[in-house]
Amino acid sequence: MSNQVEVTIFSGEQFSMGEGPLTNHLRSSLVWCDINGSAVYERSYTSTTTENPDN
Repeated sequence: MSNQVEVTIFSGEQFSMGEGPLTNHLRSSLVWCDINGSAVYERSYTSTTTENPDN
């Protein structure tokens, strides 16, 4: 039996301290925050771009 897990990078952006991922089922997206950057980010499961609603 193999214990290998396939891993895919969801977002290529680099953050100082990205954490707190939450799934938004109504928008089919993942939301997380960059603590040191004081920002919230969201990315749709079907999108190739990460959005910052504050910008």
